Amino acid sequence: MQQSVVDNHLTKAIELLYSGDLVGANSIAHQMNIDFPDNPKIMNVLGTILSQQGDHSNAIQLLSRAIALSPGSPGLYNNLGNIYKSLGDTDGAIESYKTALNINPGSSLTLNNLGTIYKDINDHDNAKRYFQRSLQYDPVKPQTLYNLATTHFSCGELNDAVSLYRKTIDIEPNMVAAVINLGSALQMLGNIPEAITAFRRAKKLDPTNAQACHLLSSLTGETYEGSPENYAKILFDGYASSFDHSLAKVLECKIPQLLKEMLDESIKSGCKFDTTLDLGCGTGLSGAEFRSVTGELIGIDISEKMIAQARLKHLYDDLHVSNITDYLRSVTERKFDLFVSADVFVYVGDLSEIFQLIASLCNPGAYFLFSVETLIDDDNSDYLLRETGRYAHSMEYIKSLVVQHNFRVIDSKQVNLRKNFDAWIKGELFLLQNIYNSMQV
Repeated sequence: MQQSVVDNHLTKAIELLYSGDLVGANSIAHQMNIDFPDNPKIMNVLGTILSQQGDHSNAIQLLSRAIALSPGSPGLYNNLGNIYKSLGDTDGAIESYKTALNINPGSSLTLNNLGTIYKDINDHDNAKRYFQRSLQYDPVKPQTLYNLATTHFSCGELNDAVSLYRKTIDIEPNMVAAVINLGSALQMLGNIPEAITAFRRAKKLDPTNAQACHLLSSLTGETYEGSPENYAKILFDGYASSFDHSLAKVLECKIPQLLKEMLDESIKSGCKFDTTLDLGCGTGLSGAEFRSVTGELIGIDISEKMIAQARLKHLYDDLHVSNITDYLRSVTERKFDLFVSADVFVYVGDLSEIFQLIASLCNPGAYFLFSVETLIDDDNSDYLLRETGRYAHSMEYIKSLVVQHNFRVIDSKQVNLRKNFDAWIKGELFLLQNIYNSMQV
């Protein structure tokens, strides 16, 4: 009779958990844990709820106690691994998942979870191995097929990725992320007509999806309601955990280092800035370059997950989740000595307001460092959204903004910005100085 009561209440708590009512789920599970204090099933459910509410410490204590009472229950170790994963404790998560698999080697769920951990740390070989093992036990699980496809995508194995994305979509036709990634893989393979078809399908499934709208526009020129910043936010939220590795090893992008070298070559050695604003700071790669030459370093980025990665590096005095223009409008009382924007304006397009706002926030003689992709294939446009989904800017447009907003060019340099497959994307680095605020009157 007691077990029936426990099962009924646990079922209700789990229903509330999956419906998003964490308070209601916690209320039921917490009372049950008081009434039945040594029940591992109750501890498991309550620990999962607490973890989703952000109380990871008590969640770990509950699951550890449940494991002590029932050490042969693989689900407890799996859920403990989930908590460690949410805390960023990769080693703890891997150990917990592997312990669960020692008890139940055929758990497709735990195999998928372990594969996801390895994918997140860019151990693609292990990620593929565990996803493939998971699919041996559950071959039509759409999330696992999607995860394996995305791992192949990250490795540049585009034909394998396309095949797996198609299988995923056959099983789960409404998975928008799979449809978008299919389009991106097809685009990279040069199959533009099918890529457009995929992006149109994704947009039909979710008409407000920023990625689908932006990528479709980049291939067709069709306008859409929304901003490029929304696309960038979604892109980098999904990219944060592997961003540093991808930028350095896959794209061979060294823009922050190149901007720092330009600054060092152009101004007197040993110069230090009181306040530096890193516009679109991402995971903090520019922060690592400019920390040594600034007193106060502030970073802003539209992606909360990129900011979380930057925070782990302890480089910045302050970090803000915001788009560039919103932040610049909000700090009208502040002045800065150095502005840095590395590989950011490729996601913006129209730069006029950004230049205007930066000019208004300059201390006398402030510097402005940034990079742009070079537009050379359309002389009539100030900027152009390319098939890559990134903007290129004409040099005439940049120079007009320089003059209009009272800057002068201290230095500019043509460079290879990043790899796009085996080809370099060409761009320009600029070091500007504000001349209006450097004039004596």
